[in-house]
Amino acid sequence: MYELPLKDAKILTANGHRYYLFEPPHTHENYANRPNVYPKGGLNIYKAAGSNPKFPSKLLSTIFTEVNALMTAISDYGKKIDDWSMQSAFVQNGWRPDDESQGIAYVKNIKAVIDGNAMFKKLGFPPNLEDEAKGELGRRGDPRREAFRDQWANSPGWSQASMKALFDIVDKVYAPRGFNPHATGLVFDLDFMIGYEAGPSVAHETPVEMKPNRNGAALQSALGMWLNLHAMKFHFDSYDTSAEIWHMEYRKP
Repeated sequence: MYELPLKDAKILTANGHRYYLFEPPHTHENYANRPNVYPKGGLNIYKAAGSNPKFPSKLLSTIFTEVNALMTAISDYGKKIDDWSMQSAFVQNGWRPDDESQGIAYVKNIKAVIDGNAMFKKLGFPPNLEDEAKGELGRRGDPRREAFRDQWANSPGWSQASMKALFDIVDKVYAPRGFNPHATGLVFDLDFMIGYEAGPSVAHETPVEMKPNRNGAALQSALGMWLNLHAMKFHFDSYDTSAEIWHMEYRKP
């Protein structure tokens, strides 16, 4: 069984649920063998360990065995150490189409990053680029994506440096059309509960809900620590655990 250094963690109790709270771990990036092929069939609703009927997720059935192994290991260890972050984990947000909705969400995420940063907010979203941002831009290095970034950098007030700073943030939390890992059927997110300290001897809990501003707390949970250390042993990993510890991509070649 893949374990954690429990002696290094605090124990919190919130709403009757027990949580381990660790110091922030060393994170890692992994861009090797990222899924990039959109399937023409073979998608089915995943119903094994860690599935949730309220949030059915489609995945390629060829990875059901591996997903089940990962989720079973998480659940079993969560029960062994009595940690609710691990016991509450379920598969969510599996396959989603690389269609207009992806472009709309990409624009929404760009605007959210702009609104949350004083420097970017002052520069604003170039209105003439909204339609292009919703279109197919592809992966990093794609000529369409590079042309879009150059147009952005040349927009009033923006520069290559400020454009790069913006998209270094945006592209860690959401992909444009033309390179949507979730459209491969080999990617899903995990939602789970996390406990956190809200003051001396005060603990609360909240679902992660794949919110970027909760990634730090998610990393310090038992499940976040476990995924950071052990997920790749089950052939799953995030592209960057410092950005989305819950994002699971199948990486077995």
